[in-house]
Amino acid sequence: MTTPPPGYGPPPGWDAGTGSTPPTPPGYGAPPGSPPGQGAWEQPGWGPPGGPPQTSTKAVIALVCAISAYLPVIPFVGAIVGVILARIARREIRESGGRLTGEGIATAAFWVSVVHLVFVAALVVLFAIAVVVFGAFGFR
Repeated sequence: MTTPPPGYGPPPGWDAGTGSTPPTPPGYGAPPGSPPGQGAWEQPGWGPPGGPPQTSTKAVIALVCAISAYLPVIPFVGAIVGVILARIARREIRESGGRLTGEGIATAAFWVSVVHLVFVAALVVLFAIAVVVFGAFGFR
């Protein structure tokens, strides 16, 4: 066995003859009757109040709808659903007191949907202008 360097004392309970420490009394972490090696937070039914924060499901669904708006499957409806769900999700996340996360996902879903809706509106305006211009000159 090696001895500790000078200036450091042996750890409490160190027996220089055997090189071991006496058994420690039960600590603060494990509840009575739990298997050795498990802390209080690892026990079923034990944990921080409310559990770990969860990502908002509505925020994730809003992002999926916003991205799917760019696909030919649900081009315009997905963006509208994305905007609505993103607004609802952001409000729920703020009101949850830290229980829900995902405000960045909801914000991304909102802006992806808004960009799509602006793009669609611009295409509709350009199409209307084209109909008026080419209809006025009698192109067939």
